[in-house]
This record gives sequence, C-alpha cells and structure tokens, in this order.
Amino acid sequence: VAERGPWGTAFTDAFDALSAGKVEKALHLYAALAVGGYEVAQHNVAFLLDEQYLSAPQRSIAGISGVALAERAFAFYRLSAGQGNVAAELRLGDCYYYGQG
Repeated sequence: VAERGPWGTAFTDAFDALSAGKVEKALHLYAALAVGGYEVAQHNVAFLLDEQYLSAPQRSIAGISGVALAERAFAFYRLSAGQGNVAAELRLGDCYYYGQG
C-alpha cells in the first residue's frame, strides 16, 4: 500500500536502478525514502548494506565499508522492525542469534 502514493515513483525508480545493477543509486533512492519513515525502504537499505557487508566488506558503497556497513544495516533493520516489518524482525533475530547485534 505504501508504494501507491505520490512517493511511488521514487520506489519504482529505486527498484529499476537495482534491477539495472546500479546498486549505489538504488541505495541513495531508498535511503531518501527510509529517512522519510517508509519501513519497506528502511528494510531495503538495510538489506543492500547487509549484502555488501556479507559479500565484499572492504569495498565501499556510498562511502561506507567494513564494520560500518553492518552497523548501518542493523540500524535500518531496527527502524523497519520497529514498524512491524517481519523480514527485518527475522534478520534482527539472526543478528542477535549469531552475536552480531
């Protein structure tokens, strides 16, 4: 439902950027929506940062690398989970289980 308002174009642009392999552009677009409080965007930012950390932690994305990637991902998962995003709640549980949170 959140994707149907006037901000829907931004969600579509972010998705299209990600589909085209432009991860950093997608991250910036989702981040703007995440700061606006959209839990789906918060989860997407967390996921993109988390994937970067798990696949190539020393490579920078949006000026972030290493442990800072995991820390930022965790923060966005918490924001999203706080609004009831089940996927974010699950990932937080994983982080705590594996001692990463």
